[in-house]
Amino acid sequence: MPAYGSNARTWSEKDVGDFVRHIGLEQYRAAFEENFINGKRLLRMTSNTLPQLGIQRFDHIKHVWKHIKKLQKLVEEYEQTMTDPNKKINASATRIQSLARGKLERRRLEDMIKKKEEKEYAMFQQYQKEAMEAQNKAAVLIQKRARGMSDRRRVEQLKEERSSMTEGSWTSDANAPEDEMARAATKIQSRARGMSDR
Repeated sequence: MPAYGSNARTWSEKDVGDFVRHIGLEQYRAAFEENFINGKRLLRMTSNTLPQLGIQRFDHIKHVWKHIKKLQKLVEEYEQTMTDPNKKINASATRIQSLARGKLERRRLEDMIKKKEEKEYAMFQQYQKEAMEAQNKAAVLIQKRARGMSDRRRVEQLKEERSSMTEGSWTSDANAPEDEMARAATKIQSRARGMSDR
């Protein structure tokens, strides 16, 4: 069914009066009918001819003229479609193609956003993994250094104990500090070799 107003060129004075009432300005209906404004004359009107019908308020002139322009465009499109039926088909096809392109573009955009999010998440996971490895390496290094410092401290204590002893105070266990110091030194060397191998 054609849209309202598409056949406005064939309107009678009464049809034009109905149009004026339809746009909410029924007080001017009589003015249009008394001046024998039919559809053809209505479509030829301009904003300058409206005051001649007694429409003096600017907002009313603006309102009527807006609807007349809309009517002119509607009639023009309708008549072109009726003159060339293929034009309506082509217009519908163009609209469908436009909608399809828009849908395709949205899908591509969604895919791009999804891929970007996946890439950023993979980068974040890699960063977390590298940070965890760095923390583990730092913790191992700190533990090794702490053990090394503890061993050196023990050797220094043994040295101090040895130097504090006099020759007259040696007992049957006089060699114990030396044995313990030797064991500590061996332990330090073994750990040093292990770190070098790693």
